[in-house]
Amino acid sequence: MNWSILPFFIILFGVSVYAQGGGSGKSRMGGPGSPCFEDRQKYCSDIPKGQGRIRDCLMENSEKLSPECKEHLNKRWGQKKS
Repeated sequence: MNWSILPFFIILFGVSVYAQGGGSGKSRMGGPGSPCFEDRQKYCSDIPKGQGRIRDCLMENSEKLSPECKEHLNKRWGQKKS
């Protein structure tokens, strides 16, 4: 093996691992692993993704959301969702 190409493969491996994980470390809004996943399925399953529609749906149903989801929304947008 030509050892001069080893750094290329190490970088390629690192980039592919980063891309697989999404890189941000944040759970997606209403996606698996999110505190709002079950609430999204329950109240907003028919809402298409994009342009803040899921967020708007969750905010419209804020009185019905779980405490965990309310806390998550509060941290994410800095507004109380009680």
